[in-house]
Amino acid sequence: MTLIRPFSLVRCLSFGLIVVAASLVGCGDSGTSQSPATSGTTNTSATSDPPPSDNSTVSSRPMGQSGGSGDGNSSSGSSSSGGIRVTTLGGGQPRTNRPNNDQALSEDAAVDRMMEQFEQYAAQDRVVVAWLFDQSAQSEVLSRASAGALIDYYSEHDECQVDSLIAGVDSDTTWFTEDPTRDSSAIGDAVDQLTFKPQPSLTFGGMEAALERLSPYRDDRAMIAVVLITGEVGGDWQQADDVATRSRSMTAPIYVVGYAAPFGLTALRNERGEADGRAYGPETPEPEFLPFQLTGAGTGAVVLDSGFGPWGLERVSRAGGGAFLAIRPPASRFSSAMTYDSRWPSDVAPRFDAATMARYAPNYGSLEDYRTERDGNKAIAALLTVARRFPMARTIQNPIMQFDATDEAALKNALDIAQQPAALLSPNLNTIADILKEGEADRAKITNPRWQAAYDLAMGQALAAVVRVDGYNGMLAQLKTGKSFTNPKSDVW
Repeated sequence: MTLIRPFSLVRCLSFGLIVVAASLVGCGDSGTSQSPATSGTTNTSATSDPPPSDNSTVSSRPMGQSGGSGDGNSSSGSSSSGGIRVTTLGGGQPRTNRPNNDQALSEDAAVDRMMEQFEQYAAQDRVVVAWLFDQSAQSEVLSRASAGALIDYYSEHDECQVDSLIAGVDSDTTWFTEDPTRDSSAIGDAVDQLTFKPQPSLTFGGMEAALERLSPYRDDRAMIAVVLITGEVGGDWQQADDVATRSRSMTAPIYVVGYAAPFGLTALRNERGEADGRAYGPETPEPEFLPFQLTGAGTGAVVLDSGFGPWGLERVSRAGGGAFLAIRPPASRFSSAMTYDSRWPSDVAPRFDAATMARYAPNYGSLEDYRTERDGNKAIAALLTVARRFPMARTIQNPIMQFDATDEAALKNALDIAQQPAALLSPNLNTIADILKEGEADRAKITNPRWQAAYDLAMGQALAAVVRVDGYNGMLAQLKTGKSFTNPKSDVW
């Protein structure tokens, strides 16, 4: 007889809880996903407008006039009724019907989609676009590739009627073109002036500056738009509400070309569990996901593609009818959430099913509304508390499963060694579970499906981890009290 068998059952139970909870939000092994923005489908306004068709449409209101006021608090916000209605960005299929391998998007493809959309508008009215290139070191590869794609587009389309302004954004916004231009050489000269610095850029201030710069063209009844190219969250992302409000009131869509946020994570960690200081997310205003180590995952947390951009960037792009276009490499055939690679975007990180995740989109209302909802529910508050206090919840990894009982002194020493990891991990895991339990009474009051799933997932993982570590520790303690084998020939527990 062995005392280890019940622990095997505990291990299976913990993994099963994680799988069941993860299935609530539609995580697939190799499926890919995209946010409504990256799919090429517009975020439609929460008004009585009929859903747009697959072809671009322009309202009867003159372009550049205000479509109304408000800050775009709808989670699917766009320009208001009667303003410019942005529909597909070159996709042609509804997002939910797209094959999963459409998830990959290059800088060239993103620029082409936007320019093709702008050209359709330019057939009816003047179009002026302000291109903002993030000059942070984290964004250099993305900014250079996108700038090259823009130059190529103008070079290859001599009849292009879209006027462009070019600017670089770091701690300030620098305009490299005095007037809007369609000349590929002038655009090339402008982007040659980009210089990259290690500090995060104030991209939201840059978007405010771009809207101000475009205001005179809007007054002349031109269609105006802002395109931000950035590989980071933005050092001033908490200005998102101000930018969203102004974008919507000016009927000036903002498009963002960037990277999807890793699910529930602000930063990625290497094999030593160290973050490199780069922020890629999360897709919500605050972390709402508690990353537990899975068995055999080493020091790394689970890394998944959230299907959405960083919250502030998604917020401003949805508010005025724009879109967040996530640059992703083609998905690898060998996907794994247990990765030690801190590079992002990742070709191996699993991607969610878009149709499922549409129901679990983050709340893109104002920060004030978000905080009010957070503070008004104990379960949500508990979830965010543990997510903030524990950037990663470490669990027991590769515990010793066999103990030689032929030498009593050696057995005691082996049991002491085996108990050490469990003794170190148990306090934090029990603290996590206790905090979540304090909010359990309010779980039934949560109406947001995303927060429902997030709380259930955290609670399920916390309880599984506690059962696993405390159950293991308890069995070792039983062995230390002295046990007799049922079979006298046995000598290994």
